Amino acid sequence: MNPSACPAIDLIDDAPAAKLIGLAVRCARLAMRVLNRMSFPVGVPELTVLDRTLNLADTAAAGPAPPVLLEAAIEETGRLAFKFLAQLQFKTDFLLGQTAHAVHAAARAALADSVEQAGDAITYALEVARAAGDREVEWLIEDELRKAVAEASPQRLGSVQTA
Repeated sequence: MNPSACPAIDLIDDAPAAKLIGLAVRCARLAMRVLNRMSFPVGVPELTVLDRTLNLADTAAAGPAPPVLLEAAIEETGRLAFKFLAQLQFKTDFLLGQTAHAVHAAARAALADSVEQAGDAITYALEVARAAGDREVEWLIEDELRKAVAEASPQRLGSVQTA
């Protein structure tokens, strides 16, 4: 993904890494909420992998986490993301793939303290909400961004734009 695909991340890129990673994890969890709301079958093992990866990323954002566990979860989540996008027969494959990409990017952000990966996670999460037509989740992600910008730089609050 292109970091500029989420312009609001540029407004908060000087925030502490833990806050950006926390934001990326929260947005990826919101993308997972879209999956949980839809009535298509998502395998429990896949959801477990995504949830476990987000939990490890959250732990890493809060402090030192075993990088070996996080690296293994990132690898597993990456395989899931490409598995769904490679078969891309149905809209559900796209939503599952993009959600897995959001989780993957959030975890990579946690592993490397990466603003770009945090931006990717947010962008993927927004894509999931928009593709599913879930206006509530889209609004919640945008609200998370507004709060982060307001916290990082209150004078910039009016200039938040999402892709």
